[in-house]
Amino acid sequence: MPENLPWISEEDYLAGELISEIKHEYIDGYVYAMAGASRNHERIAGNVFGELSNFLKSKQSEPFSSGLKIKAGSRFFYPDVMVICDEQSQHDYYTDLPVIVVEGFTACR
Repeated sequence: MPENLPWISEEDYLAGELISEIKHEYIDGYVYAMAGASRNHERIAGNVFGELSNFLKSKQSEPFSSGLKIKAGSRFFYPDVMVICDEQSQHDYYTDLPVIVVEGFTACR
């Protein structure tokens, strides 16, 4: 269990994300602030999103950028890019069935 971090419910986490100025990931009841991304990281994620968006224009699938969360068990993450097809979820702020997840890491020299 992480030291000095209060446990919170999924419902409280989701409510807090709606009013927070920064994004947080939720892992088994604990909330962690996300770091900012480099220009290169954003450039790559934007290019991937753009290519997927163009490719999926006339298809049933839809790409999303880093503003939509993925729920995996008792965890919520913000991927760089993801694709959702035939979404059945009633949730507006996360999905639990993406078909493609793109998460990148770029380091500056």
